Amino acid sequence: MLPLESPFQLHCHFTSPQVWKDLDNPKHPLNLAWPEFLDQDETYKVYSPKLLEYPELSRYQFAVTRTNSSGRQQLIACARSIPFFWPELAEVVDSEQDVYRSHKLLQTLPDGGYDTILSRGYGNISPPLTTSQYMDISACQSHDPPNAISAISVTVHPDYRRMGLAEALIETMIQTAKEASLRILVTPLRPTRKADFADVPMTEYILWQREAQAGCRCSISKQPFDPWLRKHVILGAKIVKVAESSMVVRGSVEDWELWTGIPLTQNSRIMSSRKMHYDSDIGEPFTEIYFPGGLAPLRLYAGTQEGVYIEPNVWLCHRTV
Repeated sequence: MLPLESPFQLHCHFTSPQVWKDLDNPKHPLNLAWPEFLDQDETYKVYSPKLLEYPELSRYQFAVTRTNSSGRQQLIACARSIPFFWPELAEVVDSEQDVYRSHKLLQTLPDGGYDTILSRGYGNISPPLTTSQYMDISACQSHDPPNAISAISVTVHPDYRRMGLAEALIETMIQTAKEASLRILVTPLRPTRKADFADVPMTEYILWQREAQAGCRCSISKQPFDPWLRKHVILGAKIVKVAESSMVVRGSVEDWELWTGIPLTQNSRIMSSRKMHYDSDIGEPFTEIYFPGGLAPLRLYAGTQEGVYIEPNVWLCHRTV
């Protein structure tokens, strides 16, 4: 792992599991960094805890601590990742070929994004929790060893942002992938500013740019508008495509009111006066409701009164060779 300057220390869960004890507190800032509704994603609830439970996966989970005045290590940042088998990558047998630049290969990353790559990393989904996981069964159940790795999340305590900790964690995952002979690092990234523009399609949002800052390591003259996308690109990442159904969260109207803190029944009456949509897959009409923290609108189905949120993320890739 890459070293960090004092007073920060970098840890791997396999060798320092005690560092993660801070996350047993549900009010810890790292536990509060993500919107509550994302914690209701079924794939997240089933598979995410196992990243720290399985020794073969705990090697790919990293944390940053800071030693306080009493000598105690405090958890202030963490990164989760998972190795997985990528069948299309295995077909690229020439080790000299630059898979990072292979458009055809990169386009085979699953549209299911987070949910699908997390389940593929475990290699055993029974039953599939999403349509994308169902379509991914053959790759998921392969007995071939991992040949790639996906970052799952990078989270930094609000008081310690802009100190290079996210960059250090990204570089650590890249270095770990190199040491494990994993040919590429990908990530289904959640852009941090997209919730401010939930009505803008993700395919359009990722094209927004700003002028590059002086001294930037990036070789292009413009950078992505989104700060989290921009940070990865500056570190050498390539934007691949949109994962249209990266996370799927379902719940009743009451559930969504609890998770979001807004009166959806009132909003749904307002929205009902606007354009109604029709889901041909299940044969039901729905209205769209925009809510705080959502990257896309919530679908509220008229018949079942179920709210379904399908979050788009962005596939990125980093070189590891």
